[in-house]
Amino acid sequence: MLEFKTIMLTIVAIALIFLLISLTSNFWFFYKENKIKGSKDWIVSKILSEAYKCYSSNLGKKESIICSVLEINSQEDILADDITSKLDTSKISLDNFFAEDLPAKSKVIIRFENGKIFIEAEKHERVGS
Repeated sequence: MLEFKTIMLTIVAIALIFLLISLTSNFWFFYKENKIKGSKDWIVSKILSEAYKCYSSNLGKKESIICSVLEINSQEDILADDITSKLDTSKISLDNFFAEDLPAKSKVIIRFENGKIFIEAEKHERVGS
């Protein structure tokens, strides 16, 4: 009888561990990081593709969500106008899309917040004394 209880407790413990891992995996791995290298037009199309996926999958949510982080490597800077000019307004309205200028080699954050998509370069701030 003691062996049966030990076996059952072990099975329950393993099941709880799997449950905790599955619940907390969304907190620890909430976005994926991709590397994109190529021409400016290719990178803009990939950024917009990620933005469309982010917008469609999170529409109706109120919280701020980082959908993906892209590490871009282009030969020239990407201006916000380059991105918005290629935006398909049937998928995302121009009123719900905000992009900023991106350096040629940078990390780009695609973020969804209150029904809007933000394309922004990752910024590192130094705290001085």
